[in-house]
Amino acid sequence: MTTMNDIAERTGLSRATVSYVLNGRHQKRLGQETRDRVLAAAAEMGYRSNELARAVATGKSRTLGILTNQEIGEPQARTIGGALAEATRHGYSTKLMHVPFNADEEEATHVLQLCTSWRLDGALVIGLSDPHVELLRDEMAHGDRPVAFVGAMPPENSIGAYSDDVAAWRLAVQHLVDLGHRRIAHLGARPDSKLSQSRSASCLQMLREFGLPVDEHSNTFTSWADSQVIAEGLQRLLDAPHRPTALLCAGDSLAMVTLYEARKRGLSVPHDLSVIGFGDLSTAPYTDPPLTSIAEPIEETARHAVRQLLARIEGESSTVNESNIPFKLTTGFRVVVRSSTAPPVQTM
Repeated sequence: MTTMNDIAERTGLSRATVSYVLNGRHQKRLGQETRDRVLAAAAEMGYRSNELARAVATGKSRTLGILTNQEIGEPQARTIGGALAEATRHGYSTKLMHVPFNADEEEATHVLQLCTSWRLDGALVIGLSDPHVELLRDEMAHGDRPVAFVGAMPPENSIGAYSDDVAAWRLAVQHLVDLGHRRIAHLGARPDSKLSQSRSASCLQMLREFGLPVDEHSNTFTSWADSQVIAEGLQRLLDAPHRPTALLCAGDSLAMVTLYEARKRGLSVPHDLSVIGFGDLSTAPYTDPPLTSIAEPIEETARHAVRQLLARIEGESSTVNESNIPFKLTTGFRVVVRSSTAPPVQTM
C-alpha cells in the first residue's frame, strides 16, 4: 500500500508537505506546482487515503452535516448543491439531515444527537427554528464543533453567509417604478421564518427608500408552500382600500399562486396587477403569463457559508471577516423580466 512517506520520497518533498496537499490543508501556503506534483505522484502510485484511520487518529471525520427543516424544493436543492460542491472541493463529505419545523424537543434532540455519534466536524444550517438551533449548538459544543448558517442573516455571533435582500428588492422596485407603479405591496411567506421576516423588512425598506406609500396594507405574511394560506393573504392585499397595482412576492411559489388567484378574481396580469417573484425558479418561464422574477446567487451564498465553516474547523482563518463575521453577498442579483409586469392601466 502506498503511503505518504512513499510519495514524499518520490517527489523529494517533506512528508508534512505531502500531508498538507492530500488532506486539503494549508492550500494557500503551497504553490500550484507543488500541489500538482504531489497529486500527480499520488495518482501514479495508486495512493488511497484511509479516512477511517485518519478520523480515529485526529478525531476529525472530514464530514459536514447539512441540516434543514424544509421540504427540499428548488431553492433548497440549489443551496444544498452549492454546499455539496464546495465541501467536495475541499475533500469533505456531507450528511443531509432533516429536522421537522414542528418537531418537539425529544424528536429534534434524537436527530441532532446523530451529529455527535457520526463525529461530524461541523454543521451547516438551512432554516432551522430558533429552539432547534439552540439544541444543535448545545450538541455540537460537546466536541467544540462549529455551526454555520446559510440563507437568512445568521444569529448574532454566528458564522455563515446570506444574500443581501435589500440589493435584490432595490432592483425589483426600480423596475416597477420605471413602469409607472406607485402602489406596490409585498406578499410575504410564513411569519415565523427568519428568511421571510428579513425579506419582508427589506422590501418595505425599499418601498420607503423610493418614497412609496407604506401602511398596514403594504405587507402580509402567509406561507412558503401552503397554497390556501397564500391565497388568503393575497385576498387581504387585494381587498385593501387602495388595491396595489403591483405585488412583490417573497418567493416564486407565492407569485405562481398569485397568478392563478388573480385570474380567478377576474384580474388581468400584468395590466391590472403586475407580479414579481423571488428566486427565478426553472418553472418561472412556463407560467401564464411567464413570471418576472429576481434571480439570486443561491449556490454562491452556500459556497461562502461552507468556506467559513471549514475555516473555523481547520483553524486557518487569515482574517477576522473569514472567522467571525457572516458573509453578505451583495452582487449577482438581477431582475429577469418576463410578461407578468407592465405599466399599470392608469398610465397606459
